[in-house]
Amino acid sequence: MPVSPSLHGCPSAPRQQGGILLKLLLGLVILLLIGAALLFKLRPELFAMLQTTPAIPAPSTAQAPVEKPKPIVPPSDSRQLVQAVLLSSENVLGELMARADQVYKKPQSQLFEGSVSNPCTAPTKASGTFYCSKNKTLYIDLGQLQQLQADYPAEGAVAQAYLIMRSVSQHASAQTGLYAHFKIAQQIAGKGKDSDELKLRFNLLKDCFTGVWAGYARKRLDWLEERQLGPALIAANVVTQSRLQQDSTSQWPEPISHGTSSQREYALKLGFTSGDPKSCDPFIRP
Repeated sequence: MPVSPSLHGCPSAPRQQGGILLKLLLGLVILLLIGAALLFKLRPELFAMLQTTPAIPAPSTAQAPVEKPKPIVPPSDSRQLVQAVLLSSENVLGELMARADQVYKKPQSQLFEGSVSNPCTAPTKASGTFYCSKNKTLYIDLGQLQQLQADYPAEGAVAQAYLIMRSVSQHASAQTGLYAHFKIAQQIAGKGKDSDELKLRFNLLKDCFTGVWAGYARKRLDWLEERQLGPALIAANVVTQSRLQQDSTSQWPEPISHGTSSQREYALKLGFTSGDPKSCDPFIRP
């Protein structure tokens, strides 16, 4: 049952092409494709593209987006926390992409409880917090977030932010073209081990990009502490799996079941401590 039709509208600023960040992310997806031998046989020209992909300077602490004032504690209300996280994502991603001559276009967003209809899972309804690329909309499951806060009061806020920002990271990946290349790679790899490995690598990239955001966002949201990242991941996984088992009628686009808990934590902390999207190497393993 939808609770709120939209929190955000898409800005009208046109997308700028050819930015360095776009080339960086395309370079990352090419690295991701290295894991599929079949892809090299069918698309050898991608490796040549990799050799010409320029890097961007790592963001320094002095260049980090400035956000004031700093709240001491996270919002206790999940709706307010959603607003704080989405506002921070606009500031941080907007700043990072502006440095690469790109314009960040924020997604639409919809709050709901229980399940929701959307074009990415139609005709089946979906549950959990996820992103639908067909209509560029974040679907944020308030029930999932509120249960996290109730069951895990210490790390619940960080866990909620993690779920929200994984979906925002997918939106940013779609905007820069990374997600489209991932889908092409999956089609080429077909079903089986290679396709599963590509999906794992892409999900870990989203974790790492989420960590990059958190590293900047703590300048204002100082409740985003590194020591809570691991417990927050555990909390998000436990609550999501519990709700998934109780709901056999809906799809769960983001079940948070990719890889191992150590892989997810490593990817998240890698982005958090580096503050640099270049650090999100899809082949680095803990």
